[in-house]
Amino acid sequence: EKAGQWEKALEVFESMEGRGIAPDVYSFNAAITACKKGRQWEKALKLFGSMNKHALKPNNVTFSSIIGACKAGGQWEIALDLFESMKSCGVEPDAISFLDAISACEEGFQWEKALELLNKMSDYGLKENVNVYSTVIAACKSCGKWEKALELFNLMQSKGLAPDVPSYNAVIEALDSAQRFDEAVALILEARDKTFYAKQFSSTLRIDLHECSAAVARTALRAILMELKVGLRTPSEILVITGQGRHSEGEAVLPGVVRDFLRILPGPEMTEIPENPGRFVLTRDSVMEWLESQRVPGEIPRLRAPDEAGGSKCP
Repeated sequence: EKAGQWEKALEVFESMEGRGIAPDVYSFNAAITACKKGRQWEKALKLFGSMNKHALKPNNVTFSSIIGACKAGGQWEIALDLFESMKSCGVEPDAISFLDAISACEEGFQWEKALELLNKMSDYGLKENVNVYSTVIAACKSCGKWEKALELFNLMQSKGLAPDVPSYNAVIEALDSAQRFDEAVALILEARDKTFYAKQFSSTLRIDLHECSAAVARTALRAILMELKVGLRTPSEILVITGQGRHSEGEAVLPGVVRDFLRILPGPEMTEIPENPGRFVLTRDSVMEWLESQRVPGEIPRLRAPDEAGGSKCP
């Protein structure tokens, strides 16, 4: 069922009747899941519709697979219609079904519907979990609703749910889009204190951004520059890793985004590594020159905490 193998999985399924083997719910589920992984939503719907011919009733796994297949194919409206049809088919939605439906809301920029589904989970005796909250937050972020995203992020913690990296990513991206840079930096540093974003902050000599979204990459750089500016980080040479985008779908975005960010800010001058375009260096001299340019005339450099009253704004 891996990429490039979904056709083979379907061939096995379609050969069952020819060999006198009646497909059951489990084989249908496997075939629909193969369609999901191959982004073949129309084939998945055809299989789903043919279950009735075999006198088979779909279960939660079936619905999760078909909803996921439609979402993967960009058919978020059909995905939501399928979710709404579960009860009429005698299937009670479970937490996974809700998560799949909420994920379809994110795909379709339907943040209010995502929030409605989150609130509806308790009607079925289901408890919200971190994955569900993260997906609703991501739906809010996709629609530019940064205040609602932040509200949900705080709400999940008040309910005893500890945020994970996807939760932090979604809120940071929402804040970055709204140009709430200080709040985004505060969140990524809070996450760092919980040992998240280890690749980005585990060394003072390098920052690995190649698995980050553009917003998270910008925020991580802002955090480092802020710490340099207020004296919480010793100026040194910093290797910045963006990757070359070899694993990206389409044109690589991050290498250009990171470089453009530092040019426009402006940040320390970059020194390229010709043999590896997925990396560049901020030399110690360029960092020191940037710090000097940031100094307010007459200001005496001193060590201060980032949350100190009247503390610096993020660059």
